[in-house]
Amino acid sequence: FKYIQILLIIIVISSCQDQENADFFTDIVNIPNIETDIDSDIITLPDSNQRDYTPLGVGGGGAMSGFAISPYANLWLVGTDMGTLFRSTDYGESWNAINHNEAVFSSILPNAVSPGFSADGKTVFHASQGINPLRSIDGAITFESIVMNLLNNEKIKYWQSNSFNEDQIFAGTNQGLLKSEDKGVSWSRISNFNQESIGTYVDQNKIYHATKDKIWISEDSGTSFNEYFDPESLNIRLFTGGTDHRGTTLTFSDDDGENVRF
Repeated sequence: FKYIQILLIIIVISSCQDQENADFFTDIVNIPNIETDIDSDIITLPDSNQRDYTPLGVGGGGAMSGFAISPYANLWLVGTDMGTLFRSTDYGESWNAINHNEAVFSSILPNAVSPGFSADGKTVFHASQGINPLRSIDGAITFESIVMNLLNNEKIKYWQSNSFNEDQIFAGTNQGLLKSEDKGVSWSRISNFNQESIGTYVDQNKIYHATKDKIWISEDSGTSFNEYFDPESLNIRLFTGGTDHRGTTLTFSDDDGENVRF
């Protein structure tokens, strides 16, 4: 009998031709947890107070990626699998699509790259699929292309800002590490690295950078790097860091998935 009820619902939906039936269709598809009594022919719908989901403006095919929260302003960004980058300035309460003439988001989500932020709270960096890098100086309303001289098949993996220097921004790629000292207007390649960047942590003038086989340190704001830690036979898969009043903590995950902290 339960299957007969489901079939009847499908028939009603398929036959919606006037506004009254269209409204009925809208109510059915938007209301979760329809309770059905299998011993009767009554379908119980929750009242309006039980409708928990409210659309916030982000739309697409259902999948989202590249979520980024600016630590310097009330700006949030997220991309969708329909190629649109969305922007919120009220901590996610509402969202607006960024014009496709300004910036797009790759529908190939495995290649998605989260936008990055300068410490000035206004400058935003974006590279759909890690290529064709863009820069915004008005909080991700408008964008312009920037020249980074990426190598053949080189793709940006992440952006890393310096909270103590709004002019400095790093871009980790699958072939190295780039640095800007003017909020992304011009870029230089750090010569120490010609392999994939795993992660970069910036602590004022100290820069910690991880490749697959080592962790490096710069004590002159990224001008030069020296070896800091060698995990020997392990490959580094993830890397990050943090600093508080007790000091700096660096954490990485190796290729076996075990976390090491020091």
